Amino acid sequence: FDTIKPDVFTEAAYKTFILNLCPRPEINEIFTSFTKGKGFMTKEMLAKFLNEKQRDSRLNEELFPLVRPDQVKNLIEKYEPSSSNASR
Repeated sequence: FDTIKPDVFTEAAYKTFILNLCPRPEINEIFTSFTKGKGFMTKEMLAKFLNEKQRDSRLNEELFPLVRPDQVKNLIEKYEPSSSNASR
């Protein structure tokens, strides 16, 4: 088998590989519009994105309240754990 050594195939190399394999310019456009070019999303930005772009507008807000930034923090900690996320 051909293998790639882990010290060569770093996380950065993996990200570059994936971005080149399946480019998604529309995702970058949405991300940039919500982050205003900052390069990262705060809890508030992600909550706004989830509420404005991902939420089914047919849902009743009384039964299915909007996502709050503290709920977003739990999502980030669960699905994207990172030491850099702690301060945002």
